[in-house]
Order: sequence, then C-alpha cells, then structure tokens
Amino acid sequence: MIDFRYHLVSLVGVFLALAIGVVLGAGPLRDSIGDTLTSQVDLLREDRLQLQSQVDDLSAQLAARDDALASVAPVVAGQALAGTSTVVVALPGADPEVVADLADAVEDAAGSVSGVVRVERQWVSPEASAQREEVAAALPERSLSPLAADEVGVPVVLAAALADAVAVQGPVLSGTASVAGPEALEALAEADLVSVEGDPALRAGSALVVAPGVADQPGTGDEAWLASRSAAELALLAALEEASGAVVLAGPATAADPDGALAVLRGDELAAQVSGVDDADSPAGSLAAALALREQLDGGAGQYGSEQGASAALPALPARGEPGGGEG
Repeated sequence: MIDFRYHLVSLVGVFLALAIGVVLGAGPLRDSIGDTLTSQVDLLREDRLQLQSQVDDLSAQLAARDDALASVAPVVAGQALAGTSTVVVALPGADPEVVADLADAVEDAAGSVSGVVRVERQWVSPEASAQREEVAAALPERSLSPLAADEVGVPVVLAAALADAVAVQGPVLSGTASVAGPEALEALAEADLVSVEGDPALRAGSALVVAPGVADQPGTGDEAWLASRSAAELALLAALEEASGAVVLAGPATAADPDGALAVLRGDELAAQVSGVDDADSPAGSLAAALALREQLDGGAGQYGSEQGASAALPALPARGEPGGGEG
C-alpha cells in the first residue's frame, strides 16, 4: 500500500528536478538555448523573406502575362462574334467589374450586347418563395407558353418567362421583341426579381451568364439556400439554352469550387449543352468566354479554364476565312 513516505519522496523528486532545470537554464545552458532559438528565428525570417520574394516575382509575371494577353485578345478574337448579339445575365452576387469586362469582351470580338439583366437575390432566396409564386401566377399568359407552375415548378416558369423575353434562336428574330416579352420583363423588374440595363427585350441570339465567386454567393454555407439557388440557376440556364441555343456560364475560379455555380453546372447533364468558363475575372477568361459563345453559335459546347471540370484553357480559335473567324 502506498504510504505517506512514498508521496513525500515523489514530491521531493519533482521539486529537485525542477530546481536542477532552473539552475541549468539560468547557468551553463542559458547561452546555448538562447543562441539556438535565435538561430531558428533568423532562419525562419530568411525563409519567409525568400517566399515573399518568390510570390512577388510570380505576381509580377502573372500581371505581365495578363497585360500582354489583354492587349492581343481583340486581335485573337478577331471577328468571332461579328453579326451576333448577346444578352448578359448576371447571377446574384456577380462582380459588376467582371460583368462589364465580359460585355467588353463580346464587343471586342465584334459582337453587340443587347443589354444586361441582373438577377436579384429574391430570385434565389428560399425566404422569397411566396413572392416568386405570386409573380409567376401574375405573369402574362402569352409569356409562359404551355407551362404551368403547379406542373413544372416556379423556378422553371420564371426562367422561361425571362429567357423568352431576352433571347431567341436565329438571326431573323434576333433584335425584335416577343409579343409578351417586354411585359413579362417589366413584371419581373417591378417585383425586384431582376434589374435591367440597356434593352434586353430586343432579344439576343446568345446569352452570357455571369456567376459570382463562392464567397460572394448569397446564402453560402446554408443548405436551404444552396438547394434553392442551384435549382433556380439550372432552370435559368436550361431556359436560356432552349430559347437561344447558345449559352455560356462564366465566373471567377472560385465559382468552380464546391457549391459554386460552375461546379453545379459541371455536375449536371446540362454541361453537355451549356459551356462554362472558370477564370472570367482574367483576360484569358474574357477571351475564352467570347470564343465559347462563338463555339455555342456553331453548335458546340465545352468547359474551359484551369479548375476542376475544365477540359482546356480556351476553345479552338475560329479558322481564318470561316464564319466567325478573322479576315483572310
């Protein structure tokens, strides 16, 4: 049985070891320990400075590459979108600068932009479902064709109304308004589901949809938001594809992260019809988006960029002398 003497000897041993450590640390080992720690700190500081220098060099190289690509992008794109019109549709949270840069990329490729439709957060918010149901029920019947909300769901009805109002297949009808399109677009805007710049009711023959980065998406990390947002975005992409036959979804690299709009598209069978570009906040991505629109108008589709799900950095360039190519 452990007795008092055992506890006493143990305590004496602990205090003796502690005293020896204090004496050695303050005496013979003091300088050695201090020198070792100082040396390690100096090495870590050197490593940090070297890594920072490498980061700065790489950033400068990337900036120079982007500047060079931005200067030649209009030449590379050539007349790829000559004679075509595109409506730009910005999803909730999309960066206004990226939206503007992509619209400029369309024009740099000799295309025209009919207008910009900004989809508001009420379009995807689970809390606004009742509001969306009211709007869907009040939309002009002519804008819905045979669709009924109780059969296909509210997201599909709203997407179809918007797509039919801003996009159309074929050059003959491009640039003309549909019978109920302006009225439907006005109803969506009055309900704060969308806001409009330009005149997208003069329907375009292709659609460029701009996605936000994951951090900028409304409701990020919330499962209810994710389900509502994903359903609404896929419905809109499908409706635009059916209306125009040429749709590209473009966003920054993080849009291809899990739960991002590009990741949702690339995980769906719709990716075989709708093209995606995952570095749209760079000159390379802007160029890829314009070339992807050309590919879509020619009946092709693909996933481009550098993130998961992309098969190439850029679509194939239009051949010189062919429709959409540069001058021969």
